Amino acid sequence: MAVNWVGTVSNKWFDAGNWSTNTLPQSQWTNAVISTPSSGTTTIIYDQADSRTIGSLEIGNKVTLTVNTNSTSQVFNSNTLTIDQGGTLAFNTPGSALLGGVTINGTLQIFNSASTITTYSKSFDGTGTVVLDNSSIGSPTSLGGMGSLTTVLNNGSTLYLNGNVGGAGITFGTPSTTGQKNSIALPDYQQSFTTPIKGLDANSTITVLKSGNVPQSASLTSNNDGTYTLTIKFSTNNSGNDITLTKVSLGANSAPGQPTIISNTDGSWSVENIATGSNAVCYLEGTMLLTPDGERAVESLKAGDMISVREGDQTLSRVIIRMGHARMTTGTSGMGDVDNTPVRIRAGALADGIPSRDLLVTPEHCMALDGGFIPARMLVNGMSIIYDRTITDYNYYHVETLNHSILIAEGALSESYLDCGHRSDALMGDAQVTRLHALTWEKDAALPLLTERTRVETIYMGLVERAASLGYEPSTTHAPVNGAASTGLYLQLENGGRLRAMRVRGDQHLFMLPEGIDTVRIVSGAARPFDTIGPFVDDRRMLGVLVGTATLWDGGSWKEMTSHLTSVSTDGWCNVEDGTMRWTNGNARLDLSSREPNASALLSLRIIASSTEASTTAAKAA
Repeated sequence: MAVNWVGTVSNKWFDAGNWSTNTLPQSQWTNAVISTPSSGTTTIIYDQADSRTIGSLEIGNKVTLTVNTNSTSQVFNSNTLTIDQGGTLAFNTPGSALLGGVTINGTLQIFNSASTITTYSKSFDGTGTVVLDNSSIGSPTSLGGMGSLTTVLNNGSTLYLNGNVGGAGITFGTPSTTGQKNSIALPDYQQSFTTPIKGLDANSTITVLKSGNVPQSASLTSNNDGTYTLTIKFSTNNSGNDITLTKVSLGANSAPGQPTIISNTDGSWSVENIATGSNAVCYLEGTMLLTPDGERAVESLKAGDMISVREGDQTLSRVIIRMGHARMTTGTSGMGDVDNTPVRIRAGALADGIPSRDLLVTPEHCMALDGGFIPARMLVNGMSIIYDRTITDYNYYHVETLNHSILIAEGALSESYLDCGHRSDALMGDAQVTRLHALTWEKDAALPLLTERTRVETIYMGLVERAASLGYEPSTTHAPVNGAASTGLYLQLENGGRLRAMRVRGDQHLFMLPEGIDTVRIVSGAARPFDTIGPFVDDRRMLGVLVGTATLWDGGSWKEMTSHLTSVSTDGWCNVEDGTMRWTNGNARLDLSSREPNASALLSLRIIASSTEASTTAAKAA
């Protein structure tokens, strides 16, 4: 006999009077069914830990069951679970849940990094959506599959998969504000991963789990249809075990990066820097957008409303097909773009009366200037355009029209939402839009994306001059620099000791090494060209020093050290440049190979440039 939800007492699961038998489903091995009247919705709160088994649970259309107990023990146990289309099960608990056979045609949400969701079969069935927020499904020792589901990774989430079982699609969504990246974790054997991956950006990574195969390199190549193939090659001893991800789509404000293999402390490997840019592109609450009926606050708009767009010299009307909404908490790194700190474009910053009042957008949101779209982060001058660090939590909104459009926000021209697959329907109010082809920035944007320094710097300097003419004082804010900026370059030894250069001549730095030292770390200050040169430089790598040749005097002869140029390990290193030099990130490992016993040695490093000189690398290396 089924136990049905009647909800006559409250919205609490553990009020027995809310069930048709006046007993909890856990009190008897039975089938629990939660449905709702066709004219309404039902939200049920599950706020206690109970490890007793529910025989089966069906969550119906327009029903949301939220598990939010603070217990760290097992809080939920269901032998079988079915989430119907339109139904939602949300876990926001540090406790664990055991699920039997799972069929998701609605939505499963997991919000807590401490949540442990286990299934009997290590897999999920159904055609619905799984949304992970600062959480994970699976583990390095428990890999699963996603059936025909769509998975959304938000806020530093990880999906552990047992090969090519990624479901209907995987979407990289909202980035983390703590630096933890959204990740897909795969075993290290040969596979062609054909699941569509959408929205991949600078906050996304592919992890190769620990095993006997060592990734050698990674590359991203265009499929000439708006998607890319990511290939991960292994060392020559394990050639033929390549992993290929064949249907990768980048985020709307992302471009191909320089994929880099990173060695992790747990023995796994991460492929990072696959793409540039971030997925957080939107207007803050309170922004006034022009419509045919006058200006309206963005939060008051809904699908079906008309909005004004600029096409050439004309202002036309277009229908809004979708509105998206989410909440953001800013990070604490001190880097506004990384922290998703909102950009405040002050009234009149762009031109007389434009914007008409202060405009607040996310760092990656693009403004229409000089015939192209420029991310707001590249315009921040510390004067008339600033990161507003007084705002640490905010609501933001996406406005989507059928075609990518130029909207009029506070009188300034900026972009509508471009759906390149980096937002799930669940994050766009569950509204679905069917298109004949996937949208891309290159083919479908209303204006081209401008990030080249030659174009952006001229616009940036013009806005700085305008700010000065309006009475704004030049910015005295310094970019954050990590590490040993004030103490200079030194070598960190494994025992914690530090060595400074005994002699510096030009770009040659000479260090005396004690006996028994076969590994050192090159430590220096580190910063991003984006910060030290200017935000008009779209290079956000954390750079320390650029190391050229490294030679070691040991055992009576000089030996050229090449591990930093040839090693698979990228512990503290960026990509090799021109085959002859490589940037550190401010703390890079240098292996010295076998040392002569009971002897000191000399290490000579050619330091071609520091992070503040990143723009002159080629000239200094010549």
